[in-house]
Amino acid sequence: MQKSRLPKYEKSEDAGALRQGEILSNVVQISVLPESVDSALPKLKRVPHDYAIVITPECDLDWDFKAQHGKESQGKLIPNILLCAVVFASDIAKRINKDRPLSKRFETRTPWEKTTQNKNERYHFLEKVDSTLDLEGEGIRSLGIDFKYFFTLPTDFLYSSINHGSTRRRCRLIRPYNDHLNSRFAYFQSRIGLPEDHQYRKGEILLDGARPSALTE
Repeated sequence: MQKSRLPKYEKSEDAGALRQGEILSNVVQISVLPESVDSALPKLKRVPHDYAIVITPECDLDWDFKAQHGKESQGKLIPNILLCAVVFASDIAKRINKDRPLSKRFETRTPWEKTTQNKNERYHFLEKVDSTLDLEGEGIRSLGIDFKYFFTLPTDFLYSSINHGSTRRRCRLIRPYNDHLNSRFAYFQSRIGLPEDHQYRKGEILLDGARPSALTE
């Protein structure tokens, strides 16, 4: 892969409001086990994520943080923060190959190049993070997002995890790469399934005088 010519990240701040497009590490997703919902002491399921990225709009995050510290009305608080699970790009490549039809799974050419160009609507590719742009100074391998895997965390729980050091702030996407990610996430979630594609009969859309082969040349 070519060396990146344009910056796509900036280092996270070690304090202050979370930012849209910010990558966090060691994030624990929590949910109540269905069989214990009616219990006086519901049981929690913990799902650890090596990485996650913040999707909640920046303005909401900023207003919420100010409200937490008494600088805005309590009506600006947000109860939950939306995140996408983030995995290593190599794991996304394996997932794509596994989901392919058996007849095509072992072809030499794979959809991976399309995915790295972010033209596969379900997945989003993120190039590696240099150690100089990582708040932890470690750097991060190339990453991938599967838009089917998103979740929310209570806002106070996520900030508490960060303040106690269990969840770590790493870096954030800068514009237009952050806007691009959020546009693609919104598009994927707003897809509409059609019962049938638009149909046409062979030859009906040819321009006057065009050869039939013009559509395939």
